[in-house]
Amino acid sequence: MIYECKHPVFSSPNQATIDLEYNHPEYGWIPFTATPDDVEELGRDIYAAAKRGDFGAIAPYTPPPPAPAPVPAQVTRRQGRLALLEAGKLDAVEAAIDAIEDPAQKRAAEIEYEADTWERGNAFLQTMWAQLGGTEEELDNLFILAASK
Repeated sequence: MIYECKHPVFSSPNQATIDLEYNHPEYGWIPFTATPDDVEELGRDIYAAAKRGDFGAIAPYTPPPPAPAPVPAQVTRRQGRLALLEAGKLDAVEAAIDAIEDPAQKRAAEIEYEADTWERGNAFLQTMWAQLGGTEEELDNLFILAASK
């Protein structure tokens, strides 16, 4: 039987599976994974045809990108300050705290800044970061960086 397929690519490092698009007689073009030991004859036939080159050259396997680093819930003050220094934000944070005019708010900010651990979900930390023009994603990345220190 003749199958209409396109865009074959090895989907496993040992070349045991091939992902491609198959023109299904009822559903049209669908993603399909073919293997040499598929329980269905269709899968085995398409795999063999792809290996023969019937659908063009098979693109090499590309491993998936690494999973993003998890964002730590907290880091130590030392880690946080080193990350801020590396990101070029340490002086801006300290200047922003120094610029707080209300004595009670300034003292609260100093206490938060000097806490032994900095928590990602801390409202003060998030507000301060936003005031400095930082985004949530940048704050996540800063915590990831800090955890590596």
